[in-house]
Amino acid sequence: MATDFVLDADEEDEDTTPQEGRPSVPIRIGGKVYQAMCPKDVLWAQFAASQNTRDPLEMVRRAFQFLDGAFSSEVSSELERRYTDPKDPVSLKNVVRAARQVEEHYGPQMREEMKALGLDIEQDSAANREERRSEEKATGQRKTTKKTTSAKPRRRTAAKAAQAE
Repeated sequence: MATDFVLDADEEDEDTTPQEGRPSVPIRIGGKVYQAMCPKDVLWAQFAASQNTRDPLEMVRRAFQFLDGAFSSEVSSELERRYTDPKDPVSLKNVVRAARQVEEHYGPQMREEMKALGLDIEQDSAANREERRSEEKATGQRKTTKKTTSAKPRRRTAAKAAQAE
């Protein structure tokens, strides 16, 4: 069967990768300097989604995936050996901090590219948080959440307990 029509999701510059045109950035982790690349856009979207979850294991998993996308496979393997080695000072704190720093470095450009695709991946990065706080101060408005419980639970008095029975 001949195909007369094909949907083409490839861009005109299909020979390039998302990392091309974005120079790598040096990042120190556990006293050693590595070269971090800009992770692919799908990792950005996953990392952004993990910032809105309350599941710490999901957040950690996405941070590791995000950093794996920022480093070569050799560096990722080396870092995995380092953070599982009890004698090495690299810990979860280093991994999360490194993921945040990569996000803050490449974030403005990636957010613009994702918005052009119709995806808003605003992350709760330190830069974003400061921007929101300054907007709140300028407008005098702050986002509030609805209170669902009272500050003190009500106590039943002995008289009311007797009436209920």
